[in-house]
Amino acid sequence: VTLNHDGSLSDAHYWEDNVGTALSYGNPFDVRIHLTLICFNESVMESVLPSQAYRQTAIQALKALVDAHGGHGVNVDVEGLPASLKQDFVMFIQELSAEVEDVFIAMPAVDWAGAYDYDDALAEASEGLFIMGYGYHWSGGNPGPVAPLYGGTPWGPHSLEWSVNDYRTYGATDDKIILGLPL
Repeated sequence: VTLNHDGSLSDAHYWEDNVGTALSYGNPFDVRIHLTLICFNESVMESVLPSQAYRQTAIQALKALVDAHGGHGVNVDVEGLPASLKQDFVMFIQELSAEVEDVFIAMPAVDWAGAYDYDDALAEASEGLFIMGYGYHWSGGNPGPVAPLYGGTPWGPHSLEWSVNDYRTYGATDDKIILGLPL
């Protein structure tokens, strides 16, 4: 689902049309099925995250969708978070976790803006931090590997090893770190 400026959600049909099939495939193997909330729009984040009312609108809508279909939780994928909203995002995750059983957060491989509080705040408030371990290089940037294992010449310091160590340095424990790799 997509987060809107007033905390409402759109595109719920993707969840509603597919959750039954996902549950039927996953349940026999104890696979937990999560609704994904996406927001890649800075103005939406600036509207929703600082507002108690809009956060609650979003949280109650997410809870209703998960509960109505027997899902297990929410994966929050908020990309391009402004550093000014760091604490508001933590509050959103804490409030969501109080209402929904499982909350996981998609996290950047490199937090260029210092916007994600992935030390104890987000790690403690969620079930896990899913590091998107890809996109170190992309078609619009300088050439290099998409997901290098190690950093160094000629590609620079950022790598999967660097990302995991960065999360550990700022207090994320290994039991909260999930490393997503490209296919």
